[in-house]
Amino acid sequence: MPKIAIIIVGKHHHTRFHPATKGKADTVSDWNPPNSTVVDRGITMERRWDFETQAHAALEGTVSDRSIPAFYDQVERLTHWLCRLYCRATKAASICPPAYHADRICARGRCFLNECLDREWPKDQKFQIKMALWTQGVHEE
Repeated sequence: MPKIAIIIVGKHHHTRFHPATKGKADTVSDWNPPNSTVVDRGITMERRWDFETQAHAALEGTVSDRSIPAFYDQVERLTHWLCRLYCRATKAASICPPAYHADRICARGRCFLNECLDREWPKDQKFQIKMALWTQGVHEE
């Protein structure tokens, strides 16, 4: 296992899996595969090893799976078990908690940097104004 592993989670894609027979379906619906389903052959990338996982059960409707490029089998297993550790859910989450937390932190950071990111500044003063906004801190004193 490498000392550093970079894992990219595709959060908003539109892949759906359905069981081949009703006997292999989730108990809630005939259309959803059971939770803990992992697909790592057939539809994944040809030259790179990745996998699609559905760690969570469907609450209603169909379940969307998560695409995760991985490098070792241990990453697949670790990702699956991490989905059960999300502190805001009593069941398995669709994405592992580090990805959820990173998404929430980035959303919060965008709120603090909104003025710096969305506003048009004069080209000759752009760097100085943005640097002043960045270094003033979150709360005005």
